[in-house]
Amino acid sequence: MTSDPTAVNSCNLLLVGGGHAHVAVLADWVRRGVPPGVRTVLLTPERHLRYSGMVPGWLAGQHGRDEGLVDCAALAARAGVEWVQGRCVAFDPVGRSVTTDSGSAIAFDCASLDTGGVGRGAALLGDDPRLLDVRPIDAFAERIAAMPAPARVVVAGGGAGGVELAFALRNRAGADPRPEVVLVTGADGLLPGFAEAVRSRVATALIRQGIALHLAEARFVHGAVTAGETALEPADLVVAATGSAAPPWVRASGLAVDAQGFALVDAQQRSLSHPHVFAAGDVAARTDRALAHSGVHAVKAGPVLAANLRSVLDGEAPQRAYHPRRHSLYLINTGDGSAIASYGPLVAEGRWVLALKHRIDKGWIATYAALAGDEGSHVKKIAILAALAAIVVAYFAFGLGQYLTLEGIKAGVAQWETFYADNPVLVLAAFFAIYVLVVASVFLPGAAIMTVAAGALFGLVTGTILVSFASTLGAT
Repeated sequence: MTSDPTAVNSCNLLLVGGGHAHVAVLADWVRRGVPPGVRTVLLTPERHLRYSGMVPGWLAGQHGRDEGLVDCAALAARAGVEWVQGRCVAFDPVGRSVTTDSGSAIAFDCASLDTGGVGRGAALLGDDPRLLDVRPIDAFAERIAAMPAPARVVVAGGGAGGVELAFALRNRAGADPRPEVVLVTGADGLLPGFAEAVRSRVATALIRQGIALHLAEARFVHGAVTAGETALEPADLVVAATGSAAPPWVRASGLAVDAQGFALVDAQQRSLSHPHVFAAGDVAARTDRALAHSGVHAVKAGPVLAANLRSVLDGEAPQRAYHPRRHSLYLINTGDGSAIASYGPLVAEGRWVLALKHRIDKGWIATYAALAGDEGSHVKKIAILAALAAIVVAYFAFGLGQYLTLEGIKAGVAQWETFYADNPVLVLAAFFAIYVLVVASVFLPGAAIMTVAAGALFGLVTGTILVSFASTLGAT
């Protein structure tokens, strides 16, 4: 290892914010233990992190409102980290302290920032009581859950987030009739930065669902919402999905920032001006490459941040760098039981894409629930261990070893083929039901094993069709 002359040699680490990257740091602390002699404090305004990627699915009735929550406080407790509820309002990298919204001060030797950005809807569109910004996501979820389903909605923002919300609100669970939805993309158009094939597929889905599209800037003009010169009234709700702005305290802190006020960091997520400060997620901006503010990158940067914090706290130079792939996988929920996959120039659409999205999202949440000691995950672990124990007991109690000989396996295969030939519907239905339960419980290793087994037992074509439908039903 390389010694770092600027490394932190004391023991107070402050994690400011409970974003995607910081939950990865907590997970690393749980798995590998807190760095020796380090006192870690997590400062977050809310106990839970709400995973924004699952909000459109909740609005469309595909899963519950709180299924997309990570219990940061419980995760911190398991990690040996002190959780303090509060919001950062001032950051002093020289004096090494943070001021919270309650007026208290928290001292640190090393700090990491992952608070996310702030909404900029009012700054771009103007102020109006009907305006609802998606940031912060918790406030958005609370407000939209409390209001009756609007008859007509304008969604401002043509990125993936705005597109998904337009689809979700069009398919709002429990809304009858379905809300009319207008999507106003801004001057950059629909899904800027995405391949033409993806934009075309999304545009087709918008037309199919009756969502109006305006490639102009949304504004409030004399109390009326407009798209360029076109009036969009009446509108009961205007949702701003217009991207992230930097919290004002970042620029005011004296940290090196870019023109928009985001903290400048290198490939190791380390501040360019203050080496004892790290930052990730929407609050940060990389200087070595252009990187969109996206949850995808925050999730991937988390393990890198954890490794580098551990190195610095151990007196070593940070070694890990986050190198994003050339393309990122985006799974855009269309709200109607389907989704559109985008990976560079490649595009695909179907119910299986939505099943894949649900599996990835729920798997990510389940990982942190298990680390936090979630009761449901304990039950699941106990059930799996009990099943394995039962198999071992049965193996010895009933002399099942005889069936693992070559002759026993041949005889078993012959019996299976005979039973399947005599009872094809029963066998397929039983396998289908078990697969649905495995996927619904988010036991991904079991699903992977059963996917392989389906091909071996039923053949490639039948197995693929069976798994496709079972995974779709199980994930939804």
